[in-house]
Amino acid sequence: MQYAAYERTFGLPNVIVDGEPNKETVLHLSHEIGSLTPQNLKADLSSQIVFNFLRQDGDCQKCELASSNVFDTDTLVGLYSLLNGKEAFRLEPELLALARAGTFEEGTDEDVVRASFVIAAWQNPRLSPLNQTVFERDPLQITNILYEELLPRLPKIIERVHYLEQYWISQDQALEETEKSFENKKIVITEFGDLDLAIVEAEAESKTGIAGGEGEKTRLYALNLHPIAIHNRTKSSRIMILNGDLCSFYYRPESGVCLTSRSTAARIDLGEVAKQFNAMEAEPNAWRFGSLRSAKPHLEFTGEGPSRVTKNAFKKTLIELLSQSPFASRSEPGERG
Repeated sequence: MQYAAYERTFGLPNVIVDGEPNKETVLHLSHEIGSLTPQNLKADLSSQIVFNFLRQDGDCQKCELASSNVFDTDTLVGLYSLLNGKEAFRLEPELLALARAGTFEEGTDEDVVRASFVIAAWQNPRLSPLNQTVFERDPLQITNILYEELLPRLPKIIERVHYLEQYWISQDQALEETEKSFENKKIVITEFGDLDLAIVEAEAESKTGIAGGEGEKTRLYALNLHPIAIHNRTKSSRIMILNGDLCSFYYRPESGVCLTSRSTAARIDLGEVAKQFNAMEAEPNAWRFGSLRSAKPHLEFTGEGPSRVTKNAFKKTLIELLSQSPFASRSEPGERG
């Protein structure tokens, strides 16, 4: 079995890791909701599903090709492991930790987390070692190129991540700053267990500088919050951020896949909330909510000036709506720093 660009699998027996199976797909290994993955193989991560397959069977003689039409770290690890079983078992702990760090944004192994930052950098036109013209192509072509380049490089990225500092340093520093803010109690997490909700409150930081030729002025800046530092401290799948005057909300990636280790609350469409908030704003300020089908849907404020939606109004509106979820019932909050 070998890797092939997704469109090349049409007409030939194939294995698809994540993504969409096609008419010739013999085996679909995916944690996506509604996937064709056999029940006995299911796991939180698609890469775990691949390892379950390798352990329980591992033989798909009818399949000539393996591919996917989506790219993320978990799928990359899954495809690599499927195609390199012996080497994959040698690196299994690191590979699965990498998949979790890159896809679910959690992990405590410094080198593995840095490796996930390297994979993310390859997908970022500003940081990627790929020619910038690659990112002008259609998404499927970009996906194919990323797999062709990263599948053979994956073991070295894991084992020699220290030599790749230019690709992980900025995220690593942001993570370190967030960890220090947690230690200094500048960030506090309050959990509402029955709502599957964590409220992350961060103090605005004072900075003094020269602005607009008016001399030195003290201004408040929102803290840079790295999701890994947050997700390592809470399992809640709904995250509300109250960062100075900036408010936002997102659903963690785990809530959009078929988990076997725990239950998560249903994702509720917040498009109407965005419209409600927009009615309170003055242009060009606005609120937007992404698609529920995206990996990490956000409700966030965009614009140049402060929002007219107060922190308390944002918090009250979201909690009332999330309480309507079947998963939710009344709970007492618990603080974590």
